[in-house]
Amino acid sequence: MTRTTYILISGAVIAAFAGGIFTHRFFVRDSHSGVSQSETYRIMQAVVASAGTQIARERDHCEITHAGDGPGVTKVGDFIASSSGFRFEGEWKSFENLRCDGEGTLKCEWAFGKAKSEEGWGRILRFTYVLQTGAIDTASFECLDVP
Repeated sequence: MTRTTYILISGAVIAAFAGGIFTHRFFVRDSHSGVSQSETYRIMQAVVASAGTQIARERDHCEITHAGDGPGVTKVGDFIASSSGFRFEGEWKSFENLRCDGEGTLKCEWAFGKAKSEEGWGRILRFTYVLQTGAIDTASFECLDVP
């Protein structure tokens, strides 16, 4: 696959997320937390806008297969693509959610995986989102695989 094809496919996946196709599947805190569905949408837009951001090596604990950036280089877009790929597999007893805690500056986790007692696993993207500016602290991205 050429780099141009990879970029076009990645762009299409990112556009699907930005369009809100999957937004209804995410939950930000509980209904008493004060973060609305429109804030969930803005948070997800900020994550998608950060797709090209490389996750610092010391904060990258995910085993994501990389398309062409070389080993050990994980970008936020790689996490987004792995979430999409997993969703398309249609796994039974799977989970996906977005949880944020805090006031003003939110500590967020986007997680997905299999919820099985013997073979369960999860992949988590952690980041800090500032409500007032609508921006993510790109240095805060962390990727974790949980067995």
